Amino acid sequence: MTETAAEKRKRKLITELRDYQWLYQYSVFPRLLGANREEDKSRAEEIILSGVDEFRDKLRRKASKTGILFELRKMNVTLIRGFRTEYRRKDFVQIYITFHTSAKIENGLLGEIANAVYGDEVNIKARSLSEQDVLRAIEKIRIHSLHDFSSYYEITGRKFNRYSGINRSRFIRKEEVL
Repeated sequence: MTETAAEKRKRKLITELRDYQWLYQYSVFPRLLGANREEDKSRAEEIILSGVDEFRDKLRRKASKTGILFELRKMNVTLIRGFRTEYRRKDFVQIYITFHTSAKIENGLLGEIANAVYGDEVNIKARSLSEQDVLRAIEKIRIHSLHDFSSYYEITGRKFNRYSGINRSRFIRKEEVL
């Protein structure tokens, strides 16, 4: 039986997460206003997609000594803690950027990059990762199907990769650490 394109993407993403050491995870979320559901949904898409290529390029140049697994994801807004809205249903899926790194990126540098690309339109979350965190992420990818990004292709006018390796020569294989 042949492997579908979606299965191949899942397999490759799992391999990237499994085979390399990831110490930190950073996520870039659009700032939503909470006043109008449709405006927030549209705003989230436009904010992230308008600067994703520039953000990735600046990250590549400014954090050149760090291996980065850069990924676009989707998440249900109901999972954002503390986000209050004036509309009743806060159940739309928004796009965001997340990336795993082989070393810490200074908050000031990451803030500088995000500000240069997105201004004050985004929030950044950072956390250190344990091996268990990475294994949980791999398990979620295995269980769930990958999100469909085809509706976003229409917004950008082209297809884009859901994930990419930045500064691949700085990736640290797990067996090198052991």
